[in-house]
Amino acid sequence: MLIFKVRSSQLASQTEALINAGPVATIKSAAGADVTFFGGEDANLFVYFALPSSRPLATKQVTVSKRLMFKNRRFFLGVDFDSDLGKLQRLMAESIAGTTRRNAILNEMQIQAGDTIVDIGCGAGHLLTHLAKAVGDSGTIYGLDPSEAQLEQARKRCSEFENIKYIEKNADDSQLETDSCHSVTSTQALEYVPDVEPALDEITRILKSGGAFVNVSILWDHFKFHGAEEKLNGKVHEAFRAHCSHQMLPMELPGKLERRGFESVKDRSLAFVITRRDNNSPARYSEAVMANFALTQGLSVEEVSDWKSQLEKADQQGRFGFTSFPVLTSAYLS
Repeated sequence: MLIFKVRSSQLASQTEALINAGPVATIKSAAGADVTFFGGEDANLFVYFALPSSRPLATKQVTVSKRLMFKNRRFFLGVDFDSDLGKLQRLMAESIAGTTRRNAILNEMQIQAGDTIVDIGCGAGHLLTHLAKAVGDSGTIYGLDPSEAQLEQARKRCSEFENIKYIEKNADDSQLETDSCHSVTSTQALEYVPDVEPALDEITRILKSGGAFVNVSILWDHFKFHGAEEKLNGKVHEAFRAHCSHQMLPMELPGKLERRGFESVKDRSLAFVITRRDNNSPARYSEAVMANFALTQGLSVEEVSDWKSQLEKADQQGRFGFTSFPVLTSAYLS
């Protein structure tokens, strides 16, 4: 089966009401697809389409109840970067953990006025504004991302800066000149690149000698929720492993960089713990992302709902926890 998901904001009002009401409902579409509405307290919930595997991913449209039209959107391993991780990215950027991470990146890069810097996987541009201020009017910042929607958000966020340019390309194809950049940075992007080797080759190519590469990636084996029953909790986390290509990239990155001629390679932990399940917390939205993804990996709606309920109960009882283990890796090209 192929799994599609569409945000509730894309649905007609009568179906959106069904979703936000909370109950789970499954109907048959005109195309013969089972359509599961997974409700809850968040208006930004998802609808899952289980299409027969014989139907190609390039299917033009799926009609639900002969009234609702859905066009396929670009997905990567079941995660919609333009919505799921986009919102998580914003919440992280605005949190204490996000501020700490951003300051650590800026400090490690040792930016000078007039520098040329590339942010690979820049997303909605949360780091770009700080980079643009640091290099000044004489410098240039490139925000590279394969998502047109993310770059559009970045343009809006950074509209006051004339020294930021945008590249809608993959990490292995920046189309920048060789030896043209003083620094390259990337935050939680490379672990989603199926073959990271060409991306690292591209970073090496565009960096000047002595240039800095600063990367933040998560040790996903330590991205965990605590408070739910152990077996069910493990099942949800195991399903989530499929959401990215490299679970433990920070463990592999130093060797990959050294083989490309990088020196002074070092790692720094940016791990953090959250013990409250607040609505605007990165933990709360990470929970929603993980729950939605678990559905695409074969867990039942009942299992996922039970997992979320157990976390809610743990929060009420003061035993909820969420841990994340980002690692900042820095290196300099010889």
